[in-house]
Amino acid sequence: MKKQHIVGGLLFLLLVGGIASIYFFYLKGLWEKYDQDEQSKVAWEKKLSQLEGTFENYQPEAVIAVWRDPIPDFINGLRRRINVFSMEGAFNVSDFPEGVIPKFYYEERFDKIYLDLQTYAYQKGVRIPLSTFGAPTPTELPGTWTEDMLKAELAKLTFGDWITRRLIDQKAQNINAIEIWPKRVENDGMLEKYTVGLSVTFSMESFVEFLKVIRSEPEFVSVNAFSMNNTQLRYPYGSPPLNVEMLITYARFVGAIPGSEAEMAATSVSDVMSGLEEDMDDFGYDEPVEEESGFGRWWKDFWSKYLYGG
Repeated sequence: MKKQHIVGGLLFLLLVGGIASIYFFYLKGLWEKYDQDEQSKVAWEKKLSQLEGTFENYQPEAVIAVWRDPIPDFINGLRRRINVFSMEGAFNVSDFPEGVIPKFYYEERFDKIYLDLQTYAYQKGVRIPLSTFGAPTPTELPGTWTEDMLKAELAKLTFGDWITRRLIDQKAQNINAIEIWPKRVENDGMLEKYTVGLSVTFSMESFVEFLKVIRSEPEFVSVNAFSMNNTQLRYPYGSPPLNVEMLITYARFVGAIPGSEAEMAATSVSDVMSGLEEDMDDFGYDEPVEEESGFGRWWKDFWSKYLYGG
């Protein structure tokens, strides 16, 4: 009888140990996960109730329409402002054709731009400086320069050409010097600014007209400073020539330009999705419980297979 009691006690202990093992290695994790799911359910139901109260009697289509309608006007207004900082034509440098030797193509483009400008000034009767505006001549080129580096140098020459032609078109009598300062990047990298020092001979009428044109241009142009000097007080042929020295600043927009309405909408939607993810954190949403490994995982698999037949 005593032996039977001992065997019964051992079986009872094994049964209790098995039940405890099932609890600690299997059921406890499930209950904890269930409690987390219950908390998430309560949080989502609370948020859903708040949204239903906020948007009660609202039509989703009408809300979306109100949100999207201002987008085209915003894009159009932004593009109009961007055009103010376009400097159209100032840096027209096309890509080099395939198969050409970059240095030789640079020489070809350099000579054309330089000679065309000299010819244009000669035809208009305006003396201009023999300047390359900071761009090296073909004979000064290092042999190791890449295509992108050569394009940047051609852009300097093109910018100087652009400024010189504008002065000639505004009836400058002589252009004595054009000095282009290094570009400045401002406004969080969205604007490139170029300040140019000029020494030009104008008549009084032409200089006033030049300032009027600057003020009426749709592009951004800032006259930072200027001085006038009349060296011929007894000039016998009408309005005397004035030696004008001035600083002018141009600017162009180099930031990302928004495209279609769909792109703007996509950006807005991504912002909304980011906000929703932050809301999920506020609701108490937690990451899934990590699965156990080692003996604990083996014990769960054992009881799942032999106790539940799974």
